[in-house]
Amino acid sequence: MREKLYLFIVLFSANLFCQNIIYEDISKEISKLNRSGRYVESQKRLSLLIEKNPTDIEKSHLILLLAQTYRSINDYNTALKYLKEAKANSEHSSEKVKSEIQAEFAFVYFDNHQYEESEKIMHKIALENYKSLSTIDMAYLIMQQGYVSYLKKNYSDSEKRYKQSIALMRKSNSCDLPVVHGKQIELLGKIGKLYEAEKIYEESMKIAESCKIIKYQMYVTDEYKKVLIRLKNPKAILYIQKYDSLNAQFDRDHKLSLMYIENIEQEQKSKKTLQNKDFIKSIIYGLSVILFLIIIYIITKKNKKTNLEKQKIEEELVKMKEQLSQYLQVEHFSSSEQKNFYHEKLTERQIELISYLEKGYSNKEIADKMFITEATVKYHIKNIYEILELKNRKEFFAKKVKI
Repeated sequence: MREKLYLFIVLFSANLFCQNIIYEDISKEISKLNRSGRYVESQKRLSLLIEKNPTDIEKSHLILLLAQTYRSINDYNTALKYLKEAKANSEHSSEKVKSEIQAEFAFVYFDNHQYEESEKIMHKIALENYKSLSTIDMAYLIMQQGYVSYLKKNYSDSEKRYKQSIALMRKSNSCDLPVVHGKQIELLGKIGKLYEAEKIYEESMKIAESCKIIKYQMYVTDEYKKVLIRLKNPKAILYIQKYDSLNAQFDRDHKLSLMYIENIEQEQKSKKTLQNKDFIKSIIYGLSVILFLIIIYIITKKNKKTNLEKQKIEEELVKMKEQLSQYLQVEHFSSSEQKNFYHEKLTERQIELISYLEKGYSNKEIADKMFITEATVKYHIKNIYEILELKNRKEFFAKKVKI
């Protein structure tokens, strides 16, 4: 349970370092994970931090740690790629970070058996008196210089440098001593000091077991096994079996770590899926509200337009009604006025005759109706035309005289 809690904190504590990353603490965490073979966890941890868009200074340090992680799994090309990226982002970084990047180049070249390249960098760092480097980095660089001396068969210089490295590591981190011990075992086996090699092996195994670093147990066992095989010592078979056993344990622990990582990733994925669903629901709800408001707006606008048109029509009708009323009043007044004029100017017999004219009767028909002669009808018509200022019957009908 404690292990799971620790791993959970490792994977999800990136938020705590968004703005103010504590480099020393992260370096220790990554170093601890890498030493125990939990490289995937290191990568996840660093990737989470890099995704937080750190500054160039922060980024250069995080990428440096990522390069160290890839070096730990012997992926030297990727490690070099990240180192170059770290260097490119380190323009405004501290001298400490710049020195660490330089030292890491030496470590990568050394582990990849590019000893000449590594030696050039180590020589430059040594001339600068290991400026700004930690004690542990100094110890590793001196150890590597000792191994270069070993390759050149300068065994005394090699042994001297190994002892210097061990002294520094005891001050800094004794858990890393098996790394130098492995080189010592190789040297002692070469110069025929098997007993001393065995003693160092036993000491180294105790340290690695105490620090729970299987990788280091595998390393020193492999180096001691090689010495025994080269010397054709019958005990070699025991250490071959021991190495295989350690390797199986290392693989099992690594697989368990990967399984737990996958489990956490699956939980993250499920959580993200639920968050996405909630987000989609929120969007749908929001869009529904917006659509509803748009419909309400359209209906309101349409009703408003309809009401305006209706109001306009009603106003037009009122206006037309007023105009018609005024017209009828004028017509009524004109007609009444006309009738009064006729009654004042014409006699009853003339008015009667006009009524027959309006009905379209001929002079003979009018004479029969009024019991007078046609000549009398013509006489009356002539007088009526003079009174009404008409020239003939055509003008009479055009004027539409009404009695």
